[in-house]
Amino acid sequence: MWRDYGLVAARFLAHVLTMAARDYTTATIVCAKCHRVGMVDVSTTDHPYAKSDDFRVERLPDGFAIRKPSKGQYETQFECTTCKVLAPYTSKTP
Repeated sequence: MWRDYGLVAARFLAHVLTMAARDYTTATIVCAKCHRVGMVDVSTTDHPYAKSDDFRVERLPDGFAIRKPSKGQYETQFECTTCKVLAPYTSKTP
């Protein structure tokens, strides 16, 4: 009986690990000085048992760079490469 329980637990764990997916969104970043606008593609872990958001930048537009990378969505800071000014992660687009 206990041998079967170990197999069930292993199958459940394999199921949970393989169903971890990512949510992909596009957000707008705007330079406060030159008003350059860029669309950045980001993703976060979409799993109910995930310990953190595991925020990732998938695509960064030309003219912008990551000033301060972070695992959190709103802690990551972007900057305009021309002005060297912070370009806040402002809004999500549907």
